Amino acid sequence: MSNFYAKSELSVKEFERLSDYINDQLGIKMPITKRIMLEARLQKRLKALNIQHFNEYIEFLFSDEGQRSEKRNFLNVVTTNKTDFFRESDHFDFLVDKVLPDYYNSGVKNIRIWSSACSSGEEVYTLAIVLEEFKEKHRDFDYSILGTDISTDVLTKAKNGVYSESSVQVIAPELIKKYFKPTSKFVDPRVKENMYEVSDRLRSKVRLGRFNLMSNKYNVPGPFEIVFCRNVLIYFNRDRQVQILSNILKQLIDDGKLFLGHSESMAGINLNLAAGGCSAVYRKIGRV
Repeated sequence: MSNFYAKSELSVKEFERLSDYINDQLGIKMPITKRIMLEARLQKRLKALNIQHFNEYIEFLFSDEGQRSEKRNFLNVVTTNKTDFFRESDHFDFLVDKVLPDYYNSGVKNIRIWSSACSSGEEVYTLAIVLEEFKEKHRDFDYSILGTDISTDVLTKAKNGVYSESSVQVIAPELIKKYFKPTSKFVDPRVKENMYEVSDRLRSKVRLGRFNLMSNKYNVPGPFEIVFCRNVLIYFNRDRQVQILSNILKQLIDDGKLFLGHSESMAGINLNLAAGGCSAVYRKIGRV
């Protein structure tokens, strides 16, 4: 059966129709170079629905029933992206060496952080590890982390908090021992490596929920001292980037820190932001 479905191909015309829909729903412009990627990701949906060809799938997606039952699955497929623990690690070094001490020494001892595109949870739990370590040395310090993403699939993984041994091996062994425990929960029987579950100590500091950065209203429980919005703006055109950043800045305190991905540029974007002291880190200045 899998070979049968593998023969189904997404035509350029079909891709363009889906690309327009993705842009309308998410503000993401998917170039034609992503056709094969989208085709590969959607094969599982065709198989799950027992649909043989992409034109049938597209007609179903745009039907009333498809908009009720398949839309979210489709958007999950489009927005699922790989992430890692301690990705772009200099950001976490900067957080520990500069940002947290500066806040603490200025009297801000309860830090609120928003990971606005948290994917499968590696970023929020990395943040929790870093802040727990800081908290151990500063007993009157506390923090909370909000993690959001548009994909319910990756949020489920984040809520489960279970990761493979190969995923956590970038973390120092003493921190793995401290903040993770071996588990057999939520494990795919086809997976042949050890799995680790995030400790309750980290979970208790993290809230997770679904959120679309293209929303007109940002009903998140801000304001925040720190916002991570890394490696997501690259999927939007410049106008959408400005729109998203403007809305994020409304959730950031004055002098708050915004962390973007290293591949993302603020060139040509005129917002109340100044260089924040580390690559791809910015500081909010004044009112937006």
